[in-house]
Amino acid sequence: MSKGRLEAFSDGMIAILITIMVLELHAPEQPSVAGLRLLIPQFLAYFLSTPVALYGVVLISAAMAYFLLVRSLLRLHPADSPLALAVGRDFKGKLSIAIYALAVLFSLASAVAAWALYVLVALMWLVPDRRIEKVID
Repeated sequence: MSKGRLEAFSDGMIAILITIMVLELHAPEQPSVAGLRLLIPQFLAYFLSTPVALYGVVLISAAMAYFLLVRSLLRLHPADSPLALAVGRDFKGKLSIAIYALAVLFSLASAVAAWALYVLVALMWLVPDRRIEKVID
């Protein structure tokens, strides 16, 4: 095991031990009903239209930032550059923005439908994007 790996392992173990010690100090003996009453409103907030819509606005903002970053990078490179060829039309980026916008509208009627669309975009990006690898290889 190299020195760097040993340091990373020991740092991780120390972090885990400290976390366990802190949790043991603050963990109550029996779960309290008051604690449960605090969790229920937080859980239900995930299914109310306003928080779900605001979450969608945050996601749209992140998608727009990605889109603007890609466009800014493409302006610095010629149209026949490897980057421009790899990014292409950036269909995934544009589709993400459209689905997020649709999800925000759906959240007004059904928060569950909006969450389904948010998960759809996450799954869409979970699939590895091989555009740059194809152009470089």
